[in-house]
Amino acid sequence: MSVYQGTFYARVIQFTDSSDNTAVDITGWTFRAMFRDAVSDADDLFELTTGNGGFTITDATGAQVRMSLSPEQTLLLPVGKVHFDVLRTDGSNGDTYLFGGTIRVRQPVTRDE
Repeated sequence: MSVYQGTFYARVIQFTDSSDNTAVDITGWTFRAMFRDAVSDADDLFELTTGNGGFTITDATGAQVRMSLSPEQTLLLPVGKVHFDVLRTDGSNGDTYLFGGTIRVRQPVTRDE
């Protein structure tokens, strides 16, 4: 996935049961993600949570959540690759790692100077 600096970005994520590929009810789930220039960096670039609007459940029984980055947040991302992971934070056993990866950050060609 590519994110362009200074632009809004959103991705809908759907959770399915790996045994039968059916949607998992995510009612009441909360999420947290940190974005870092390098995995080993001590400081994150920014953090997304359910509480700060970074994650919005769009269809709980259909297992869909939207992860959103504001234009101000994407401006903080350096051009190149940025690392992130997503945790479920409402579980009784503590935080649960769901998935992670890298995103490619690009500078838009069409922009105001």
